[in-house]
Amino acid sequence: MKILTTLLELFVESPIRCSIFYLWRTVARDPDDDFLIDLAVECQADFIITYNQKDLQAAQKFGLRVGSPKEFLQIVGEIP
Repeated sequence: MKILTTLLELFVESPIRCSIFYLWRTVARDPDDDFLIDLAVECQADFIITYNQKDLQAAQKFGLRVGSPKEFLQIVGEIP
């Protein structure tokens, strides 16, 4: 739980503002989700954490991993 707490504290204490340029619309199954991919690419994210994995699989075209909260916590070693 310590890693999760540390991550949450980091997100709250160190926000990074990014502009979205909408350069590669539409790529998501649901066009309303395209902004999430745009934002993740612009902010140089490695991972999109979502319960809506099917609609965001197009993010993999940009080198982003898409997974559930449980998968993310397993990757960072918070849960077995």
